[in-house]
Amino acid sequence: MNKIYFNKEKNIRLWYIVTLLLCVLFSGCDKMEAQEYIPQAPDYSDSTFWYTEENDKTGKNADVFYIVSTWEKDWKDENGTIVHYADVYKKKHRDDMTKEISAIAAYMGKDNNFYSPFYRHIWGIERSGFFNGREKWAKGFENQRV
Repeated sequence: MNKIYFNKEKNIRLWYIVTLLLCVLFSGCDKMEAQEYIPQAPDYSDSTFWYTEENDKTGKNADVFYIVSTWEKDWKDENGTIVHYADVYKKKHRDDMTKEISAIAAYMGKDNNFYSPFYRHIWGIERSGFFNGREKWAKGFENQRV
């Protein structure tokens, strides 16, 4: 009868490789990312979520559609969770956006119909993922609107 010999050195290496792969596979399983709070989406059929001016009395001028810049900084909800998005259901957030929108409407909306939605923009270049981990370079720009 032929004897079967196992190469113990190769078996040990295989054991180490399998163990290492299992450790890597399961090492992140217990770490759950904190859920990011994103405010409820606006219902754009509701005029509350639009800044509008109907100034074209002749029907011959333009319809202007404007997207407001990022306005709302990080804020905390009632549970103390930091929120990076504007919440268009909060009047304060809509009022903040209206500051810019109304100024633009003053010169672009004259004799034109002007439409601008209030939306859940995200604050800041570091939060947006634009720099993908290069935050050190971005320091000093965190209060800039993008």
